[in-house]
Amino acid sequence: MPQRDLASFRAMTFDIIGTLIDYETGVLDFFRPRLEAEGISPSDDEVLEAYAREEKTQQELHPDKNTMDIFMLAWPGICKDLGLRPSAAPAEEYIASAKAWEPFPDSIEALDYLKQHYTLAAITTGSQTAADSFQQKLQRPFVHLFTADLLGYAKPDKRAFHGALDRLAKEGIAKEDILHVAQSQYHDIPPAKEIGLPVVWIERRHGRKSLGGTPIPDGGIVQPDHHATSMADFVAQIKKAKAQ
Repeated sequence: MPQRDLASFRAMTFDIIGTLIDYETGVLDFFRPRLEAEGISPSDDEVLEAYAREEKTQQELHPDKNTMDIFMLAWPGICKDLGLRPSAAPAEEYIASAKAWEPFPDSIEALDYLKQHYTLAAITTGSQTAADSFQQKLQRPFVHLFTADLLGYAKPDKRAFHGALDRLAKEGIAKEDILHVAQSQYHDIPPAKEIGLPVVWIERRHGRKSLGGTPIPDGGIVQPDHHATSMADFVAQIKKAKAQ
């Protein structure tokens, strides 16, 4: 099937955490001082990969739970992987720290442009409370905010995508008019492709060997329909497509 032109879509669905919100910096900012206090010095990638491994394990066991609930379940395993005493930093402190996660430098400007040309919605693994906070930080670009709490399932479970698409269809936005925009090769790219939803991979870790805080997909890296190294790059590609 020929690749769709980026300018031909009517709507976009977005992953938030990792695509628009820089959660990896938040994870490292939380763990690093606690690890150093106990004389533990793993690399940044080792910290993020421990986080990703335990997240994947718990997500597969609990496909209905949002990111914050999953972290609570993953906490003991993350501490064990890193050699950190669980009592050194209660999981509840980590959940509270997520309120400080900030957008990537290019997120707000990119979304401001995109919302002028497309209907924007979010499909997020986050809780309703977290998603509302991120929506505010991003200057409220989304017409629809589909959370794991609302849908009853969290990505990568395909039922999360189906639930969001069904709701958009009732608003007159057909699946063939939607482009899914995401960085996660675990939560987003594979399941979206499996259900026939065109995707653009915002490869935030472009040029790095590790997927960092993103769990490694069982089938390896999935080829997206479109690729960008940042939201700024993505918008530049759209402007070029519109100019042709």
